[in-house]
Amino acid sequence: MIPTDPGPYIAVVGAGDASGRLYELATEVGRLVAERGGTVVCGGLGGVMEAAARGASEAGHRSIVSEMFWRVDRRLHGGR
Repeated sequence: MIPTDPGPYIAVVGAGDASGRLYELATEVGRLVAERGGTVVCGGLGGVMEAAARGASEAGHRSIVSEMFWRVDRRLHGGR
């Protein structure tokens, strides 16, 4: 998907195994970006990226999740 609106776009990249307070903070970042009219762009993996996308969604805004990052991560970690 190629965005057609002017943004701003905020890329969020972080630990796929984040939990607890770090997950909560990333959710809050996603929510704040969305509430201020931004769009969260992330790889859609678990942890920080999932939390930021979730925060944007909970704020009623969209996020852009790129499968490309998911494929790169899987290759780096021995998957296909």
